[in-house]
Amino acid sequence: MKKWMTLGLTLLLSGSLIACGTSPQASQQPPSSTAGEHLPQEKKIEFTMEGMKEEEKATLKHGSFDYTLYVMERFSLDFEEPGKDVLLTDIDPDFFARIEKLDPSIQVASYKEQLMNSLMPTGKVHDLHPEQIFEPYFHDAPFYLLVESEEHPVNLIYLAKTLPTGQTFVYTIHMPLKESAEGITSRLWAILKTVTPTK
Repeated sequence: MKKWMTLGLTLLLSGSLIACGTSPQASQQPPSSTAGEHLPQEKKIEFTMEGMKEEEKATLKHGSFDYTLYVMERFSLDFEEPGKDVLLTDIDPDFFARIEKLDPSIQVASYKEQLMNSLMPTGKVHDLHPEQIFEPYFHDAPFYLLVESEEHPVNLIYLAKTLPTGQTFVYTIHMPLKESAEGITSRLWAILKTVTPTK
C-alpha cells in the first residue's frame, strides 16, 4: 500500500506540473549566426501550481548542442558531458533534469528497450502512457518511464519528445519525494516545454 501511495504521489506531482561535474559552459555558449534570431531574449512562461495557472519571467539560454530553451529565475542550464546538459535549481539541488538529443540513427523503440533493461536493477520500472502527464504538450511522447528507487526516497522520470523538426530529445527528471516537489517540478516541466532546436 505504501509503495502505491508513493507512486500515486509521484504521478500527481509529475502530472501537476510534472549531477555532477557541471560547469556554466551550456548557458554561456554563444549562439550561432541563426540560433534564436526569431526568439525574444526574455518572455513569461506558464506553469501550473496547485491547479492554478501562473507565469514567471524566463531568459533565453543556448544549450551545448544546437538548441535553446527559456530558463526561469533560480534555475540554470549547465554543461554536463558531451551531448548532455543539466537543468539545475538553487531552490533544492536534489532536483534536476538532464537534457540530451537522441542520435537520429538510433530507433526510439530500441533505445527505450535498452533503457528499461538498464534501469531494472535500480528499482521498479513503470512503463506509463504519456497521457497520464497532465501537460498535453507531452501526450505524444514516444515513451514515459517512471523508476521507483528501492534504496532512496526519490523517483526518476525518463521522457522522450519528438519535436516538429523530427529530432527526439530525452529528458531525465530526478525527483525526490519532498514537500517542495510540486513547486520545483512544475517549473522544470514548463522549462522543458520551451526546448527548441537551432539546426
